[in-house]
Amino acid sequence: MASLAIAQEAYEEAIAELELWRSGDRIAIPIQVDREASLDVAVGQELAWRRVRQPGEKDRGHLARLLGRLRR
Repeated sequence: MASLAIAQEAYEEAIAELELWRSGDRIAIPIQVDREASLDVAVGQELAWRRVRQPGEKDRGHLARLLGRLRR
């Protein structure tokens, strides 16, 4: 009986979510613009990402990368 009650509750929540989506009511989410972000910040983030993901690591599989790191 408990599992039936849980399933019924989940079903009712899903139906309520579907009806809310179908009704077309939209909720506005305010977006705060970061005015301090500049080209230097974007370039810094890109360089940091490139340091994390080294070239050539994409071509090899997970096991080959792990073995290569163990050999270092």
